[in-house]
Amino acid sequence: MKESFKNNSSVVSQKLSSIESLIQHKEFKQALAELRDLENQSGFGKFIDESGELYYLFALALQGIGNYDEALRRAKKAFEILRNSSDNEKLARVQFISGIIYSDLGDLKRSELELRDAQAIYRIIKNEEGIIESYNELARIHFVRTEYDKAIEYLKEGLSFCERMKDDKRIARFSGNLGRIYLRIGKWKEAKENLLLSLESNKLNSNLINICCCYLSLGYLAYLLRDFSQSKKYYEKALKLIYDNNYMREMAIYYEYYGELAFAQGNYFLAKDHCKNGIKIGEEIAPAGDIVSQTYRLLADVQIAEREYDEALSSCEKALKVAESLGEKIEIGAIHRALGQIYTAKKEKEKAKESFEKSISILEQIGAKYELGKTYLEAGRSNCFEYFARLKFLGRAEDLFKELDSVYHQGVVNLALGHLLSEHHEPERSLLFLNSAEKIFRELSEEKELKQVSELKKRLSFTPLASSFPQRVCFSDIITQSPEMLSLIEKARQIKDSIYTILLEGETGTGKDMLARAIHYESRYKDKPFVPVNCAAIPKDLVESELFGYKRGAFTGASTDKKGLTEEAKGGTLFLNEIADLPLIIQAKLLGAIEEKQITRLGDTKPRKVDFRVIVASNKDLEKEVQAGNFREDLYYRLSVIKLVLPPLRKRKGDIPLLVDHFLKKHSGKEVEDHASLHSKILKIFEGYNWPGNVRELENEIIKWISLKKEGNGLTNLSHKFFSMDEFPQKLEEGWSLYDHVGRYEKKLILKALEESGGAKVKAAKILNIPLTTLLSKMERYNLTYPS
Repeated sequence: MKESFKNNSSVVSQKLSSIESLIQHKEFKQALAELRDLENQSGFGKFIDESGELYYLFALALQGIGNYDEALRRAKKAFEILRNSSDNEKLARVQFISGIIYSDLGDLKRSELELRDAQAIYRIIKNEEGIIESYNELARIHFVRTEYDKAIEYLKEGLSFCERMKDDKRIARFSGNLGRIYLRIGKWKEAKENLLLSLESNKLNSNLINICCCYLSLGYLAYLLRDFSQSKKYYEKALKLIYDNNYMREMAIYYEYYGELAFAQGNYFLAKDHCKNGIKIGEEIAPAGDIVSQTYRLLADVQIAEREYDEALSSCEKALKVAESLGEKIEIGAIHRALGQIYTAKKEKEKAKESFEKSISILEQIGAKYELGKTYLEAGRSNCFEYFARLKFLGRAEDLFKELDSVYHQGVVNLALGHLLSEHHEPERSLLFLNSAEKIFRELSEEKELKQVSELKKRLSFTPLASSFPQRVCFSDIITQSPEMLSLIEKARQIKDSIYTILLEGETGTGKDMLARAIHYESRYKDKPFVPVNCAAIPKDLVESELFGYKRGAFTGASTDKKGLTEEAKGGTLFLNEIADLPLIIQAKLLGAIEEKQITRLGDTKPRKVDFRVIVASNKDLEKEVQAGNFREDLYYRLSVIKLVLPPLRKRKGDIPLLVDHFLKKHSGKEVEDHASLHSKILKIFEGYNWPGNVRELENEIIKWISLKKEGNGLTNLSHKFFSMDEFPQKLEEGWSLYDHVGRYEKKLILKALEESGGAKVKAAKILNIPLTTLLSKMERYNLTYPS
């Protein structure tokens, strides 16, 4: 038999054609056995063209079983043999499979070069099938790089060729790939349409590997839509095809996807197990491939949930190394989000902020809405950011999840807002968001999340800090010695029993809420309900139903009739805080309720009588809001019958010592004398600060100071904002470095400490909370002298 091929080229060609047919039918192992048998035949090497074809088929079969390194070696041999031949068709095929192998190995740059070269040859020889396949693979490279617009462009160009050729098989494959891209960028409706179309077409053509890929993608889409049972069904169908056909890459993807599903369902053990299996296969077939980066990042997410932060950091580092080598931006963004969560847990504030900001920047750039929404959510949960920044992040997350129509994630955002507001002692606003979250989770039967809402509600009910002041407030509870404030309280005392609407204006934190309560509880309405409503805290789509109630069946989830807050205030006072944030359409309905003393519940046709007195408050100048077209003029005149404007704290600084005494006693349970260190140093700093957040900001600073208080004067526990930069020139000096400016400020602080210590350097060092040697070194550096 060894002599049979010496002079018979046609026999060799027939044998190679037979092997190629095996490869087309995915019978890779049998094909490899016959290729090796043929390679070992005596005299085979004399057939140059056939040798090139042999190594090309080797590359195909080895790529099919996931042996990419050996596949690449064979492809290179085929290229060396065929590069000087006149058979452009075979040369293009070799470059094409080389491009695919390089992609599998994670070398996307080399992959793109090979595929472009292949497509160029296909264009020269007018091979439309080759052109189409090149478009598909080039689209895949840009998909991995998260260059989605370019990937869609290539797929659409390829589709135009397919449609011209009426090639239903390839149309099915291109539709599936478009579906996967739409899945990534958050166009879930378009994703489902394309994936289902591709699935049905591939079933007609019995294209098993593409059917498997469709099942995996549809399973992932069902997971994103929180249809877990449907997701499992799709994954089970994919798994059967994977086992029957030994699809190694698809097995790794299955482990990754099912691991994410298990994680979402709270089965961390299974999620970890699947991640590790996926990583093992991924590292065997392509150590620098996208599967490795994605699955390591998912493993990090699970480890974060189990508070294994060091292990999660290691997983992120491995994922990031691969993702950056691939240029896989969506994964890089997701990895930086995970790093933000890790550094938050480790209390490394600056690293956490930097990681979240990187994630946001990358994901915004590529338009990955789902991953971006998740990053905004986690940044909003992170206590490394300031309160208002967290509110802003959560607001952006909610907007993105609404665009995606992901109701579950809208509920998660509302729950996060409930937590954040409860942390900052705003129970009423917190409950509004918790009620919204509860409604969503109940409709979706999300038991774990419902339990979280319930637990937080219980904590709000029993916490002594549920309100920053008692529910029943008198005028005498308002701490002030300011003539302007005392005059305002006297006016409030005179109009406390008025049936007319009272408008309270003033900056945030000036005490509008407290004054409103005092007016109510000192008035003839004191034994009737006081119903406070923060208009800025109610989601816009819930404002009408919250204020005016709804009838059973008015919308999905309205299982019973519900009173509105206007009805809850029957006979008492309805306090509408931040009235300027009320939508214009609701302003009109509110005006009718105030003037006609009746409301109509959402979904109802029958008006109901209501009887309540109204107090409204705004941190904006409503008259200016009217002029800007943001507030109804007729409602403004109806609300401003009686108007009281609360002065900011900076205009009544004489109240600061009184307020400090009050808050110290209130929050520490100790008498003021126990905080003498505060009065000796910090009080002066407080009186020199402008307090943009007014009394509320002052109270928060006292709480913070008490919780951080150490031995010494307490200066080191104060926020940096109190060390004013007003003494610095508003325009920075040209040519000055950051260190020059810091040095100027540092010199002023040292001189101030020396002045307060009477020149005693040991005492000055204690005031600055630095070692004496450090003080002496800095005095020498800045050439400072001070008599001892």
